[in-house]
Amino acid sequence: MVARAGKPAQVQSVNSTFNLTALAFTASIQARALPFGRDGVALNADIKIAGFPERDLLDGLTVGRGVVSSMKRLGRDETSIQISAPVQPGNSGGPAINS
Repeated sequence: MVARAGKPAQVQSVNSTFNLTALAFTASIQARALPFGRDGVALNADIKIAGFPERDLLDGLTVGRGVVSSMKRLGRDETSIQISAPVQPGNSGGPAINS
């Protein structure tokens, strides 16, 4: 597999419930993983969304700001939260980062 950054990677684990995939890069990359937060998500918490949407049209990183607007999704789905930060098409899977 070739990851979006153009570096070879192997899929280590997939969790379809939370739409997450863990990758192991087989080549050296200039990146550092962000740690998961120790505290739980809080209603009205400030967040940032980062990613590379519409890669063919936009040449670089985009960042959106917002808040956690609901702790559940429609149908009382507690595996997802709602956010007010804009997420551009093609940016699905980008991180939501707290302060």
